[in-house]
Amino acid sequence: MASSNTSTTLHPLLGLAPSDPALVAFLASLSSPPAPPPEPQVKAYPDVLFLNYRPLALSLSFAPRTPLPSSTAAASSLADLLDPAHPAHASLACTQIDIYNHAATPDAAPAPPKARTKPSERWGQFPRFPLALSSSSSSAADPVLLEPSTTGAALLSLLGEPARKGGGQSATPALGIWTEWTSRGVLVEWASQGLEAWEKGGEARWRCVSVFAPEEGDAEGADKGA
Repeated sequence: MASSNTSTTLHPLLGLAPSDPALVAFLASLSSPPAPPPEPQVKAYPDVLFLNYRPLALSLSFAPRTPLPSSTAAASSLADLLDPAHPAHASLACTQIDIYNHAATPDAAPAPPKARTKPSERWGQFPRFPLALSSSSSSAADPVLLEPSTTGAALLSLLGEPARKGGGQSATPALGIWTEWTSRGVLVEWASQGLEAWEKGGEARWRCVSVFAPEEGDAEGADKGA
């Protein structure tokens, strides 16, 4: 199950096609009562396709099993992709799921929506917290629960040192610091950037969490990116 009464698990959705019943049911479950999700923003390229559900703060990435023809980049709706005649219909598999946290900077006043921005184009807040992240890639231990208010120090105490980390250089102030637990298939970007980004990262909330298929043979604890 991708969701329950207490938490939402994302990893079981990896490998599914856009039309897979389990993925369709998960998206419907994000509304109360369950209902079809808003029309996603579709961005298609030869090697990857993105479905951005902005009101749900959710983005799904799909990779084709074989390269897509260049004409696929003209796809403008999910209906196109669900058409059996569409070249991407049978070849796409979900490779990454991104959840955005717009409570990452609670002290900042929310920007007013642009007058001509459609509701489907505005970023909302993910409706089903907490997110359940596996605490171990090789055991059935209780999952780590990620809330919008979870800080860097709190997650580090639960998952241990990440395998990779980076970002936060003063030359790229818009890039937040990030940590990746490769063997768990979890990457987290934090709302801390610029000078002393790592020093302040322990108190920062997460800005985006990405889940992907765990990779073996890359032990946590290595400092590769900083």
